[in-house]
Amino acid sequence: MLEIIWLKTRDATYFHHYEFWTRLLLINIAMGVVAGIVMEFQFGTNWSRFSKTGGDIIGEG
Repeated sequence: MLEIIWLKTRDATYFHHYEFWTRLLLINIAMGVVAGIVMEFQFGTNWSRFSKTGGDIIGEG
């Protein structure tokens, strides 16, 4: 939305807010991907009994 408002108004304030939130969201997505990969291996190696037991329940849907 901020990018659309900036394109319509050409107000630099909206552009700065758009850049800030874009960077923040990209950092959050990157951290989530890294943490998710680590968690996947932890569930497979350290919590294999939990994965086997809870996998059918969690995987349904």
